[in-house]
Amino acid sequence: MAEPRIGESALRVGSSIKAFVGSKTMIALVTVAISSLIIAYAVLPQSVVLEAGQFAKRDIESPRTIVNRVATDKLKEDARKAYMKSAPNSPENYEISQSYSYMAEESVDAVFDAVVTARADDPEAGPEAIARAAAKKLGGAVDALSLSAGDLAALAQITEDELASARQTAASLVGRTMRDIRITDASLQKVAAGIPDDLTRDGLPPQLVKAVSRVVVGALRPNLSLDLAKVEKAAEDQSNLVPPVYIQKGQSIIRRGDAATEEHIAILSDLGLLGSRGSIMGWIGVVCLTAMAVAYTAAYVHRFTTRLSSAESSLALCAVAGVAVLISASVLAGLAPDYAPYLVPAAFASMIISSLLSLEMAMAVNLSVAALVGVMLRGDAFAMLAALAAGAAGAYSVPGLRDRASMTRAVVFVGGAVAAVSVCYGLAFGEPQVLSRWYWGFVNGMISTVLTLGSLPFFESIFGVTSPLRLLELSNPGHPLLR
Repeated sequence: MAEPRIGESALRVGSSIKAFVGSKTMIALVTVAISSLIIAYAVLPQSVVLEAGQFAKRDIESPRTIVNRVATDKLKEDARKAYMKSAPNSPENYEISQSYSYMAEESVDAVFDAVVTARADDPEAGPEAIARAAAKKLGGAVDALSLSAGDLAALAQITEDELASARQTAASLVGRTMRDIRITDASLQKVAAGIPDDLTRDGLPPQLVKAVSRVVVGALRPNLSLDLAKVEKAAEDQSNLVPPVYIQKGQSIIRRGDAATEEHIAILSDLGLLGSRGSIMGWIGVVCLTAMAVAYTAAYVHRFTTRLSSAESSLALCAVAGVAVLISASVLAGLAPDYAPYLVPAAFASMIISSLLSLEMAMAVNLSVAALVGVMLRGDAFAMLAALAAGAAGAYSVPGLRDRASMTRAVVFVGGAVAAVSVCYGLAFGEPQVLSRWYWGFVNGMISTVLTLGSLPFFESIFGVTSPLRLLELSNPGHPLLR
């Protein structure tokens, strides 16, 4: 009992597989798969196996416009270095350093400390002796402060209480001056000239101003230092002003036989050309766009052409005709990319489908085919519009024809449609090159018509469909079979 059941199950599985293989779903999946491969071959960048120092085996061009990151970064770094070198020459890059004010205050305190200590060591000593002892304690600071023996002797003559008051006034003034006033080598003398008046305003007795001012003036120094944080920010801002260097679409990256540099490798990496052909996301995008186009056609056919949508052979015919156009577009994109938008025989598919099936189905398929042609030619809007117009003109040129010879009028229909799109597009977007190539539309019309006439018998034979044109020819009294 088990063996017959297994046999029946196997038969059911086999029947299901056979039904699925010949189903409309399978036709759609195969169409998406084949179309995706064709589009991916034309759109996704070809992989490059290359390392720095190796010689290129072929010419490599940029498939799209990108920023040359290496060259741009180099120019930015050069601009940054140039600013850093010139920064010390710009006064606005300097700020008052608080450390200089502390050092000046310490210098003033050191002078008064030396005088007070020398007086305490020998209370009976005269001003000159105290001055010599103070100078000895100060050591090299005397020369640094430009103080003479007379300056120290003048301080030694001040009473102890007055000296303490003078010390406080001098330290306060020198600290305030060094913190609040920008002092440079050029302005030092001007600032020093105002010290006596400042001491007087601070309440120092006039008889002490001369001696104390010598100490304060000696402690003054240029107090500006380079603001590194400000310079770094300004240098960064300067580097950001450098315009990016672009690698234009179609621009040569490296020639065959040239040694690859680190810059070449970086550019190829940014373009996604290193490694396997196309990224996973690129493949996903191509498959999704193709599936959307096929799904649109399937939905339209299912909703508005119920009779034809029930026949798998009709759907297969549409798929084959559409794929044939994509193949021709891929070939033209590789051989003559500048003329491919004018020569893609999009009308071939619509003429075949309109002849063998219906005008409605031809128009639905034409919309999807035109969209995919635009995708294949890297988003070329003109290519999509030209394919859409050519396909529509081809579909409308077929009905009502009485023999194959009269199909030559399709040349005028298709050629005129492409020429009209070329003229209108060139005028609208200011592209004289597109405008000047309008006559290539008639070449497209001839190619599409010749392909249709040559392949129509094969489509009739393979898919078991007889076109109205074929029936009219057979019913012609002049046909050899009716003589």
